Amino acid sequence: MTSDLYHVARFRTFRRTALAVATTSALALVAVACGGDNSGDAGSAPEPTLSEAATRGESLLNSNGCAACHGPDWQGGAGPSLAGLYNTERTLDDGTVVLADDAYLTAAIAEPGSQVVEGYSLRMPGNSLDDAQIADVIEFIKAIGPADASGEPTDGAANDE
Repeated sequence: MTSDLYHVARFRTFRRTALAVATTSALALVAVACGGDNSGDAGSAPEPTLSEAATRGESLLNSNGCAACHGPDWQGGAGPSLAGLYNTERTLDDGTVVLADDAYLTAAIAEPGSQVVEGYSLRMPGNSLDDAQIADVIEFIKAIGPADASGEPTDGAANDE
């Protein structure tokens, strides 16, 4: 009889352990299924799908150390934000208002000190990017938050640069 009680106790322990493992596994599967995509979360945007040119542009920005001033997520820092920049108006340090379109961005990247955004005293360093590389960088800037038809940034970036 003692051996029967021993086997019953072992079976109950086994059953509890199996139930705990099954429950934990089910919860893990639910967490993975529900937590993998943040596109429905308030305040978070889905990652943009980048074109080949935009991917090259991002790589150029990273390899040239641009994130040090423009921020690791391109939201700004010592330098202005690149996210939400394209096709928005920016005020320069001389009071001129410009549209951050292809022409402005090309000039600002090719000749960094020529047009400085108001509120930023740190001058962007020179670079050795050619025209094709500058075009790739602009494609990346477009991909990470182009303005909508009204000229407002789609990601909530303000004209505070």
